[in-house]
Amino acid sequence: MNYTLFTTMKKNISLIILVTLLFSCKKNESANNETQKVIDKVWLVPQKLLFSALDTIKFSVRYFKNYDQSDVLVFKYGSQIITPSKYYKEEITGENYIYKIPPPHNNGDVISELTISNNQNSTAIKKTIRVIPDFKLETIWKNLDKDYLVNTLSLKNPPFASFEDLDDYQFRSRLNSSFEGIDLNEKPLVFIEGFNGVYTASYNKNKVLTKITILEDFRYDVVEMTSKIYFDKLSKIYGPIKGVQYIGNYVISNLETTNLNIVVKRYGLEFTTEITSK
Repeated sequence: MNYTLFTTMKKNISLIILVTLLFSCKKNESANNETQKVIDKVWLVPQKLLFSALDTIKFSVRYFKNYDQSDVLVFKYGSQIITPSKYYKEEITGENYIYKIPPPHNNGDVISELTISNNQNSTAIKKTIRVIPDFKLETIWKNLDKDYLVNTLSLKNPPFASFEDLDDYQFRSRLNSSFEGIDLNEKPLVFIEGFNGVYTASYNKNKVLTKITILEDFRYDVVEMTSKIYFDKLSKIYGPIKGVQYIGNYVISNLETTNLNIVVKRYGLEFTTEITSK
């Protein structure tokens, strides 16, 4: 081979290798300089703790991220893929979506799953939703097992161990008020008929529901509440009062269903109700 030709080929090969190395370094440098995209604090919150077969099921989604590019969200209710009915973004509340599922017309547990993806990574969160045949007190009692309640109320998925280990869990009838931007003075959804306010579900060490306590909140009532109006309302739902006791400044009234005792403690116009199993 001609020496001059060999030398020229050698120089060309060296040049190609050099260009390739420079391009590779530049590419790696660009990759290293690309912002690591972080999806953080993903919350998937149902509107209520339990739903009926005729309810429109609503979920609120909220999460935060450190980049402006759009994400791909896939929300599944069972096998259905649901598109969001509303989206808004705020500096304080991050990315917000509302999902609505038509009435399921079937009872039972349904797994809902949200997946959020970008071009670097993805994250997923699941919630089990329970659809019950009616909202009678005894039906609600039977369906408030601890594992379900913890999964539904927890903003972390899976729940923190410390949250799972609690004995008492407090909630309102509408779980997602702060996520929908709803005025807290708006009339709440009905959870247990005849009662509105703050609910506390209490469990023993075997995860068995032992008591539901309700601290009444009358700010939603159109009619000024009196003791007579309040107990007339309860009697229409749960039957006549079985007995009344006077202990100190408290008036204690007893009602019942087939399997549950209902004890209402009144102090002035402050009402606290305790529901226990017979």
